[in-house]
Amino acid sequence: MVLAATVLLSFLLTALVSWAIAAGASATVDWPGAGQLLRGFGGGLLIAATWGALGVLLGTALRSTALPIGLGLVWVLAIENLVVNVAAPLLGAFDAAQAALPGVNAGSLVAALAGDHAELRTPGVAAIVDGGQAAWVLAGFLVVFTALTGLLLTRRDVT
Repeated sequence: MVLAATVLLSFLLTALVSWAIAAGASATVDWPGAGQLLRGFGGGLLIAATWGALGVLLGTALRSTALPIGLGLVWVLAIENLVVNVAAPLLGAFDAAQAALPGVNAGSLVAALAGDHAELRTPGVAAIVDGGQAAWVLAGFLVVFTALTGLLLTRRDVT
C-alpha cells in the first residue's frame, strides 16, 4: 500500500510540475490517456515492489537495516553498472546474462513505457530487452524475493 501511494504521489507531483512548466512556457499540455496512465502506474508499481521486496529479503536475512540498504545501493549503482557498461561489451557471457538483471529489466520497462516518444527518453535508461520480457522478469523477481523472505521468516524466526 505504501509503495502504491508513493508511486501515485510521484505521478501527481510530476503532473503538477509538468503543468507548471507548460503554463510557464505558454505551451499546451498534452496529457496521456487513461490507458497510458494505468500502464505507467502498473510499471512503476512493479519496479518499486520488486526493489522493495529485495530490500525486505535483505533486511530479513541480515536482521538489520543499514547493511541491506548499503548492499542494495552497491548492487544497483556499482555491480549492475559494471556488468552492463564494462563486462557486457567485452564478454559475450555477460552480454547474455545482463538480460536477467533486475536493474536492466527495470530500465527496459521504463524505456518501453515511454514508447516511440524520443522526448520522453530518460538519460541512462536503455531498452536492453523488450517491455514484455522486462515485466515478466521483474514479476519473477518479485515472486522469488517474496517467497524467499516468507521461507526465511517462517523457518528461522517463527519456528
